Amino acid sequence: MLWHEVFTFIFLSVIKAEDQLKEPVRRTIKSLQSKGYLRLDMDSEWMLNVLYSLLFTTWQQVQEGTIAKKSAATLIIETLFNGIKA
Repeated sequence: MLWHEVFTFIFLSVIKAEDQLKEPVRRTIKSLQSKGYLRLDMDSEWMLNVLYSLLFTTWQQVQEGTIAKKSAATLIIETLFNGIKA
């Protein structure tokens, strides 16, 4: 029983920390939507998860050597904005 409680505590702590990291980005996305810079017909949480996935996938591919480090940021921005820009 103790192992389960420890695992649950760690899992919930990680989820809380991840949400705290995402919150400023979440607010920014909503702000950009309200100003017309990002699509209103697409859920802001979806946009956040797409960005999060792009960041992680890009990091993985830079580590694997399939994406050049110097082009990673441009690739993310181009991919993101061509998909959700109003």
